Amino acid sequence: MRLKIVADGRRFFILIPNWLLLNPLSARICARHVIPQIAARKAKAGVGAGANAVERPPAEIGYREVRLLFKALAKSKRQLRGEPLVSARSSNGERGEIWL
Repeated sequence: MRLKIVADGRRFFILIPNWLLLNPLSARICARHVIPQIAARKAKAGVGAGANAVERPPAEIGYREVRLLFKALAKSKRQLRGEPLVSARSSNGERGEIWL
């Protein structure tokens, strides 16, 4: 995976091997530690609460769902063939892109 960030006329590249990110051990760590932390922080910040918010139970995301996501990312790498997965630009000219 390659992350490219362009800000203030400077380019930053972050290279992360896909095998390091998209493996069963990473999926287990993500399901066990990262996702509960995100849910706890959202609950603490009150994200989703408000007059227009629809009350619904939190999504149960476990190891199997994370593995399915990782498999879909690996499949999309073959389908994208060098095109960025995400490309975003801010109003002040900063740019960010993610390639698989």
